[in-house]
Amino acid sequence: MEISIEKASNKDIPGLISLFKKCTQAMINDGVFQWNEDYPDQLEIAANVNNNEVWITAHNNQIVGTITLNQFESPEYESINWTCDSFIVVHRLAVDPMHQGNGIARRLMDFAENHCSTNSIKSVRLDTYTGNKRNLKFYHNRGYNKLGEVHFRGILDPFDCFEKLVK
Repeated sequence: MEISIEKASNKDIPGLISLFKKCTQAMINDGVFQWNEDYPDQLEIAANVNNNEVWITAHNNQIVGTITLNQFESPEYESINWTCDSFIVVHRLAVDPMHQGNGIARRLMDFAENHCSTNSIKSVRLDTYTGNKRNLKFYHNRGYNKLGEVHFRGILDPFDCFEKLVK
């Protein structure tokens, strides 16, 4: 599947919300309780779009993938010994369940890493739920290093924190 990645605009917010609902339901069906009806939050999604921090990819005029990139770190990140002070943080990488396995997540992460390189940013930070074995394998295979774990939103299982230095 050929994909292009572009910045999201206000007109994309309903499609993003729909995408997140599909992904949340698919994860819950698979026993992965990373997201729920309260997260991702619509107000936060809209704020990220308005701050030009959200990128999307579409197929047949429907959003099939998204990634949010900024320098916002949750307070929980303070406990992690990050290796680099020049960074972006990946938030809410998501691919429509009907389009997973087509390389969209890989392309979005390639985009994030290339964004760092072209903007003289030296590392990518992110976290993922330890119950999401597919994501853990994905980031490990991309060369991300686990630096610790944090807890979010009262979820019992931790989230692993990863960092990758980019060239």
